[in-house]
Amino acid sequence: MKRALVLVALLVGLGVAASAQITGSWCTSIAINPQTPAFKSFNSTLIVNYTVGGWTLTSTSGFTLAGWATQEFTANGTLGAFTFASDLVFDPAAATFTDWTVDGSVSIAGVKFDGTMYTDGTGMGWMFSASGAAGDLTALVQAGFNLDEDGALIREDYCLCYDWIEFTFTFPFCCLDKVTAEVSFSRIGFEDVEFSVTGIPVPSISWLTIDAFLRFGVGVDEDGAGTEPLWGDKALSLTPRVNFPAGCITFYTSLVYSGGGLTGQAPLVLSGLEFDGLKLSCTFGAVTFSDYSSLNPAKNKTITGDAAYWEKICIGTSADSCCGGAFKFNVCLWFSTTSTQLFDLGKTSISLSYGLGSNLTITSGLVVLSTAVTEWDVGFCVTW
Repeated sequence: MKRALVLVALLVGLGVAASAQITGSWCTSIAINPQTPAFKSFNSTLIVNYTVGGWTLTSTSGFTLAGWATQEFTANGTLGAFTFASDLVFDPAAATFTDWTVDGSVSIAGVKFDGTMYTDGTGMGWMFSASGAAGDLTALVQAGFNLDEDGALIREDYCLCYDWIEFTFTFPFCCLDKVTAEVSFSRIGFEDVEFSVTGIPVPSISWLTIDAFLRFGVGVDEDGAGTEPLWGDKALSLTPRVNFPAGCITFYTSLVYSGGGLTGQAPLVLSGLEFDGLKLSCTFGAVTFSDYSSLNPAKNKTITGDAAYWEKICIGTSADSCCGGAFKFNVCLWFSTTSTQLFDLGKTSISLSYGLGSNLTITSGLVVLSTAVTEWDVGFCVTW
């Protein structure tokens, strides 16, 4: 009998082992300044996944020039009707615990229930929610216990302390496809009710829409101070939005306006339309050409990706490489008003990615300023 039990246990163990799987990746990038020469940066991430019985256990290790920088353990899977996710983070250099988050969810009769537990070693908080839909109506209720809406601790404490609860409903109303209503309660009771609508069309102006926000409150926040933005018995605001149709030319625009009626006393006045820049993008076979032009120095970062340059031109291509890999090549030129080079060229960036099969990719890149080569990047990514 004992021999039979041992044989059954062995067969079950072999069955579980046979269904288990180990996958992962190791990606590393090194940036070198050829002028010094010296390392500018080093980043390496090792990910190992172990999948068994519907669960995936993951270890993520991060390395920088300072050494072993991050260590994270995650687990995702199901137990019966419940789905769980756990994220445990450590600081290897200090040999200390950083934080731990556990999420769980289950659906019952069309209603989804979610819960979150978070601790960073100084306290613990919880957040619970339930959501569902009936026809055009969707509903969500969320409650926080020592945890705010962003998942951060409210106080350094381990008590199950109620802090807030919110009820959110979305539904069509009159000619509006989607109205969002939110009712909030804090530890002192009722806080406010908010109504919001996005994308209200303006007749005869197809590229202009209005976002509306209306709030009724009691004039105090959860601590009774009344210091929150828009806090008061009533608040109304109208925000115009520009929505040009998509095409090969994209305009970066912003409306110049005043008012909006935060307290119901100021009209919304549109005084102008500001064009901060534009983007031209088109494809010729396997080659993509893009041109980004900024007309506003304050918007350079948003449009060209670098605050020092007002113009960027990129040419990129991609194709299949050897043995199931992928090939990508990209060249970008930046221009500035302070450059002394031909055509005001200020910076050149070249990047190359070549797949040696489906499991190994080699990368390289150069950054060339008007004075010298300032960065050479090399790296690889292995998956298994």
